[in-house]
Amino acid sequence: MIPFTKQAIRQLTKLKVLALSSFERIEKEITIFAQLEQLQEFKEAKHILCYWALPDEVNTSMLIRTWEKEKKIYLPVVKNTELVIKPYSSSKELQQGVFAIQEPRTDSEVSLSDIDLIIVPGVAFDELGHRLGRGKGYYDRLLQHTTTTKIALAYSEQIYESIPTELHDIKMDIVVSA
Repeated sequence: MIPFTKQAIRQLTKLKVLALSSFERIEKEITIFAQLEQLQEFKEAKHILCYWALPDEVNTSMLIRTWEKEKKIYLPVVKNTELVIKPYSSSKELQQGVFAIQEPRTDSEVSLSDIDLIIVPGVAFDELGHRLGRGKGYYDRLLQHTTTTKIALAYSEQIYESIPTELHDIKMDIVVSA
């Protein structure tokens, strides 16, 4: 079998995820969030860096709204070639940023060292926790500076036996999928 390139995996995975019905996606997200909420790392975390999902990612808005009063939620913001971390206050305080990603309007930034848990988006993952992102390296550059637990959320359609990796690719500690 000829191994897929990163770009081929990105294209195939996007098609597989977008082919899911709204019902299937919501059903999977409920299962993913229930699994996440049972993890000790999630239970103990008080400051969580999450992400506001793009259409082909596990939709975290329900998770964020469920926990925003009990845990402090932060979202990444693209600033030049890096991600900075900003506090989330409400969905009404979000604005469209680079790559059409919703991000907090605030100027306030938080240090990565203040974060207890990082919930990471991705296009595809493998059984060993390797992550394939969108190819710009934003998360790999951010995550190389921390040992904080990194959890990826994924539909089962995003999971592969193996994906191509490079030395700079940051591995996830846990991949939660359904």
